[in-house]
Amino acid sequence: MDDHDLHYKFPPAKAYKLNKCLYMIRNDAAFAQRVLENFDAAVGPLGLAPEEAEAVRARDQEKLVALGAHPLLGFLAVYKLNITEKPKQFTYF
Repeated sequence: MDDHDLHYKFPPAKAYKLNKCLYMIRNDAAFAQRVLENFDAAVGPLGLAPEEAEAVRARDQEKLVALGAHPLLGFLAVYKLNITEKPKQFTYF
């Protein structure tokens, strides 16, 4: 079986820092708030590639996945930023 036959593709090792950033956004409310308040100071120390940082900043789920983000993790991190920024516009789950 080759990778093209798989329904799910695991995130590549090269996307570890990106997935770690998304995980932190999703699971650490204080970090998510820092990302919203001062993106560069919060995300800069994680060592993301420029295109990864820009995809996180833009909340571009399609680009995040193309860069190797786990699809669900990308969705949940973007959702976390959106709900933190505008809590009355979203349903919590």
